Amino acid sequence: MLFQSARDLDRVVQFLRAYPGARLMLLGFSDGAGDPRANVWLSKQRAQTIARELATRGVRAAVVEGFGAAMPIAPNTTDADRQRNRRVEVWLEP
Repeated sequence: MLFQSARDLDRVVQFLRAYPGARLMLLGFSDGAGDPRANVWLSKQRAQTIARELATRGVRAAVVEGFGAAMPIAPNTTDADRQRNRRVEVWLEP
């Protein structure tokens, strides 16, 4: 894992300490290119990768799911925009 990504995960773990009873959800997303079923699979793999990394830091996710190209945060017209849509969101439920 890249150094910046590892630091980001460490920051997430630090943040989560303030919410010990919260339910952690990891929601993966992809860009809109390619087969929609493959995008759902890929987005779930992204979320599972983050779940494994958090587990090595003692944090367990209650939900790990992939949603493919749903809910884009940028248009899928450029490489940079597609990269922004390839993400894992961290949600907490009290």
